[in-house]
Amino acid sequence: MPKIPHDVRGIARPFKESSGKGPDGKLAEPKRPTIVTIPPPEVEPIPTAKDFFRILRTAALAAVAGTQIINTALRFQTTAGIVAAVKFVSLFADNPTALINVRWALLLNGAPAPGFDALTFSPRVAANFERTFPCTIRVPPSTTVQVVITNVDAAGPWTVGASFGGWFWNGQEGKRYTGLPYLYVR
Repeated sequence: MPKIPHDVRGIARPFKESSGKGPDGKLAEPKRPTIVTIPPPEVEPIPTAKDFFRILRTAALAAVAGTQIINTALRFQTTAGIVAAVKFVSLFADNPTALINVRWALLLNGAPAPGFDALTFSPRVAANFERTFPCTIRVPPSTTVQVVITNVDAAGPWTVGASFGGWFWNGQEGKRYTGLPYLYVR
């Protein structure tokens, strides 16, 4: 792989100055700067990034309002210096009916990720239902990511599940590759 300078993101610079004349002695086109754009690691994983995937295939959600499922199968922890990107969240319900009122929430250190605090789908009668929400959520170092499933009404019981995934990388490695800082800024 060619060596990429760490500060090339969006910077235009000529590689060689033109003398003004081509090899045939005529005026040559001036050299144009080359622009190299490297997407941030949340958009395109760097070569050293590793995938993660968490799934809870089926769990029984009791027919009691406010009942929650908080399962370690739906938990991912970044450590110091490790940054991650959640790229999708999927919801699952087996045999939903018109009475289903279940909410899924993606939490970062116990607080809902903006826009992912009340994921749901329209009530319907079906054999099963799955909905995937594509996203790009940057996860700072030393953060716990988890999905919580809540029965809002006393209807049910429901068989539900969820999954989420993405990739993680060493923050310093990402900074060296892209030139972007790895610190999370709220």
